[in-house]
Amino acid sequence: MKKLIPLTTIFPAIIIALSMLTACDVSDDEFVLRDNIEQMRNAVSEHQADIFMSFVDDSYKAPFHRDKNTLQRFVEHHLNHNRVIHIYIADIEIEIDGNLAKIVFYSGTTGSANQVPERGQLYKVGMHWLKTDGQWLLTQAKWRPALVLNKR
Repeated sequence: MKKLIPLTTIFPAIIIALSMLTACDVSDDEFVLRDNIEQMRNAVSEHQADIFMSFVDDSYKAPFHRDKNTLQRFVEHHLNHNRVIHIYIADIEIEIDGNLAKIVFYSGTTGSANQVPERGQLYKVGMHWLKTDGQWLLTQAKWRPALVLNKR
């Protein structure tokens, strides 16, 4: 009589195998860009503006936050006014063309001066990144609400 392998043993092995297969399709540059975004997300949640800004190029220009200094003030303002910040990222699409990358994703954010989130929004985010001296840095970002919430 054959001994059956428990499903709890097989399932993790299947997940690992599938993740290895999908990882084969991701280029080194795409992996670095995804990691940069994750580090920026963590920096905001941990209230580390300096780490967040370390991924922003000095040439940063954008419609809402005109330059790197304006973006830094914006980030610091929100970190100072929100004791708790959570950012959720989904549906990342990355297009790499040489040393330029365009990234689009959805980001859900919640914030509060206390422990329980008081406000939140879903945004569609667009970013441009430039690879200089082997390092990917953010050169432009814009976002807009992806949900319009009816406030009464």
